[in-house]
Amino acid sequence: MPLNKQTILLLAVALLAVGCTTTAIDPNEKSHWTTERFYKEARTARMDGDYDEAIKLYEELEARFPYGRFAEQAQLDTAYVYYLKRNAPLTISSANRFIRLHPTHPQVDYAWYLKGLVVFASDNSWLGRFNRTADLGDRDPALARASLEAFRELIERFPQSQYASDAQNRMIELLDTLAIHEVRVARFYLNRGAWVASVNRAKFVIEHYPQTNSAEAALGVMIVAYTQMGLDDLAADAHRVLKQNFPNSAHLN
Repeated sequence: MPLNKQTILLLAVALLAVGCTTTAIDPNEKSHWTTERFYKEARTARMDGDYDEAIKLYEELEARFPYGRFAEQAQLDTAYVYYLKRNAPLTISSANRFIRLHPTHPQVDYAWYLKGLVVFASDNSWLGRFNRTADLGDRDPALARASLEAFRELIERFPQSQYASDAQNRMIELLDTLAIHEVRVARFYLNRGAWVASVNRAKFVIEHYPQTNSAEAALGVMIVAYTQMGLDDLAADAHRVLKQNFPNSAHLN
């Protein structure tokens, strides 16, 4: 039986509606993504090295689904991706945000660990530049000191953390490097006749890094500086401490 015009019109409308519905549920349309889908796609982007896309997806996930375990994990993963990007300021700020929002989270120790790791991030880090440059001006130890404090907080707050042992080893390296830095600055002042500034730097090493090998060199600097200032008693005291702790030191001659 032939269809009348009204029936044909109804069929056309129905087909159009089906077509629109099919388009609306496009699986690649983010408006229909679940938290799991956002997190999976962000993780894939991170694994593929597309860090900017990963951060974008983590941020979209948190914006659309601000509560729950996926949003929390996205915040921590964002800090990790910034670490992979060698972006120390954003790594630290993201880690600090996670620590502030989730102080009792099972993985909050990792946020502290990331804060400490930033100084070791790459050859362009402060530690990487340390032995390659002769210019004291571009070796600001602030980041190294911040990393040291982050590791110290990690160990004190979470002594059983899986990251505590590595943090302890990295603290030793940081302490040695910071002490070397201070001695170099002390010698810098010593070579320019800035005796007081030289002594102050050397004393800083003795007070803050007494267990490092640089303590010996710091005492040697103090002996020279005090002698140049005519402070023989103080020079003798520094000499006595040096001899007591480093009897074979070349600085005794």
